[in-house]
Amino acid sequence: MTRALKLSMYVAISLDGFIAKSDGNIDWLTEHGSQEDLENDDGYKNFLASVDVLVMGGKTYRQMLTFGEWPYRGKKCVVVSRTETKTDLPDISFTTDSPQQIVERLQNEGCRHVWVMGGGEIHSLFLRAGLIDEMRIFVMPKILGEGIPLFAPPIPDAHWTLLSQKEWQANIVELHYRRADIPS
Repeated sequence: MTRALKLSMYVAISLDGFIAKSDGNIDWLTEHGSQEDLENDDGYKNFLASVDVLVMGGKTYRQMLTFGEWPYRGKKCVVVSRTETKTDLPDISFTTDSPQQIVERLQNEGCRHVWVMGGGEIHSLFLRAGLIDEMRIFVMPKILGEGIPLFAPPIPDAHWTLLSQKEWQANIVELHYRRADIPS
């Protein structure tokens, strides 16, 4: 069966490839602009509007709960977790299904675009399954020295095609890639 569902990553990394400090802290991301500036960017707004559902890991979900109000109200969210099973927030479900099972279910539900968000473990889980179609990576002008990497090993060998690159204010660079085996 041909997959009509697109899976994307949209993530910021440090120059040395980390998405967060070792303790999960991401305060360094707003050193180059406020979170509000990032969320009010038209590119982010357009990306988020194109997404039917978010898929994240349990660690990312728990981290997001510490930020105050849930930022994705009205968006379906699937949390891949072995521990969480309940929430008071609407539109959130928990699963222990494989990436393939999640994608098949979401496609059967009519979803068209999934944002695989979170840490290196969830990114790698879907990457190893060959399910990530595109990546938008924002390289921040900061070296953390250690932290949570963009991908957790083992990482499969894969080729990607650069679709665009853009320099943002404060020396931030956006790289937009598509998996090389996906036709243009």
